[in-house]
Amino acid sequence: YAKGHAMMPDYLEGTVDYADFLVRSGRWDEALGLVESLKGSEKFRFNYCLLRGRALMGKGDYEPAIASLLEGNRIYDSDTRLLNALGACYNATGKKKEALDAYSASLRLDSEQAEVKALVDKLAREIK
Repeated sequence: YAKGHAMMPDYLEGTVDYADFLVRSGRWDEALGLVESLKGSEKFRFNYCLLRGRALMGKGDYEPAIASLLEGNRIYDSDTRLLNALGACYNATGKKKEALDAYSASLRLDSEQAEVKALVDKLAREIK
């Protein structure tokens, strides 16, 4: 990814893939630096919000992550990765009802997420 990005840094589709790889690899700061090149692109605004939010979440910066993920959700509200990250951030900050809402929305999109189902059940019991 790094070599490809160095060869074509203006190829934003490649930047999205590379930043996603960095996020999945736990290289949060590198991902945050790279994702800033997407910030001004209307076409990649959702990707910017999603990747930035996930990287911030990985660093434990939950409040800024929530803000970025909410912005992304306003752009496109049907992405399970975003909703699950939002649920995790809310859960980590003690906002159980908001976490339940985010995870439930994710399950409505894809009901086959066993791990998310378990989180929804656990949160529902905790809230009662």
